[in-house]
Amino acid sequence: MDILNKTYKVTSQISYGNNSEIKWAYMVLTYEELEVLKNAQKLTKNHSLYKKLYWLDTTGSIINFKISNYLTNTEQYQVKLGEVYVVIIAYIDKENIVLKDSYYIIYPEKEYYYIKSDYKSNELRQGWIYFRYGKSPDNYTLSPLYVNVKLEKVKVHGKFTGFRVLLRDKYFDNNLYWMSTENINLFLSNKPLPKSSEGKAKLIVNINNSKPSKMTNYDGDDFYSFTGVLSYTNINNKLINIKVNLDSYYDDNIHINESNIINGTYNIEYPDHIHNLAAKYNEELNYIWFPIEYNNENRYIHSGLVSNGCVSVSQQGAWQDLCIYLLSFMNDNDIYLGTIEFIYKGE
Repeated sequence: MDILNKTYKVTSQISYGNNSEIKWAYMVLTYEELEVLKNAQKLTKNHSLYKKLYWLDTTGSIINFKISNYLTNTEQYQVKLGEVYVVIIAYIDKENIVLKDSYYIIYPEKEYYYIKSDYKSNELRQGWIYFRYGKSPDNYTLSPLYVNVKLEKVKVHGKFTGFRVLLRDKYFDNNLYWMSTENINLFLSNKPLPKSSEGKAKLIVNINNSKPSKMTNYDGDDFYSFTGVLSYTNINNKLINIKVNLDSYYDDNIHINESNIINGTYNIEYPDHIHNLAAKYNEELNYIWFPIEYNNENRYIHSGLVSNGCVSVSQQGAWQDLCIYLLSFMNDNDIYLGTIEFIYKGE
C-alpha cells in the first residue's frame, strides 16, 4: 500500500487517568533529527526539536493518522524518497513531553539490495566495492563492502542514496553507506545469490598422506607444500573437488605438527577486510578471504598458491566458484557461513 495514503492506527503506551486526556502531535524529521529524538528523554520548549511539533488533537489512547491529510506535497515527496520521517507523538503535558514509549515512527517501505556477484566487471573484480561512509555523502570516509552484503535503503540525499548494512542480525552503526543513485542498477541487485539446498556451507578437506611436493611461487622461489583435496556440493548438487595447498616451507623443516590444522571441524566466518596479499594471484574475487575459527589464530580460506597454515586455492577458476558458494550462505541471523572439516589419516 502507498505509504502516503495508508491510515496508521496508533495506540498510545501512556497510561494516565482517563485515556481521553491523551493528546497527539506529529513531527517531520530528517534522519539526523530522528537520531536526536531517539536519544532524548523529554521534549520541552527549549529542546531543539520542539519547534518541529505540529499539534493534532485530544483523541484518547488511539489515533488514525494519514500522511496525505497533513503533509505538504513537498513533504510527502520527501517521505517517499526517504529524506524525512513522520513521527507521531502521544503526550499528556504539553509543556513537558516524556518520550519513552510515547512516539511512533512511520518508515518508508523498506527496499533491500545486495552487492552484485558479477565479478567480471572491473569495479567488482576483486570482490569489494567502495562506498562513501558517514552521516552524509558530503562528510565521509571510503569504506569497502564485499559481494552479496545486504543493504537497506534508508534515504536519498541529493545525487546519493544512503544504505544501512544488515549483517549478522544487526546494523553496523548509525552511519550510512552512500552510493551515487545512478550507479545502483550497475552495482546492486534486488536478489541475493542463490543458495544451496543445504542450510550452511560445508567443506571437507582430505589431507594427502604423501610427502610435500616441490613447487615454485609467483616470484620464482622454490618451496615445499602439503596438499589436500577440498570437496563441496555446489548449488546444482554437483560434487566439486579442488586441489589446495595447506602448509608451505622454504627450508628443510617439513613435517606435519601441532601447528597444522590436521583433524577436526571448524567454523567459517564472514570476510573480515580486504587482503591485498592476493594481488599477485590475478584471480577474480581474490581480495575476499574467509577466516577459519581456529584457536584465535589467523587461518583463512583464500585464493593463492603459498599457504602459511591456511587453505590456499590455486586452481584456475576454482576460487571464483568456491567464493560465490560461500558468500551465498550469508545470513542475517548467524555469525558463521558454515563449516570446514579436515581429515588426515597419517602416514
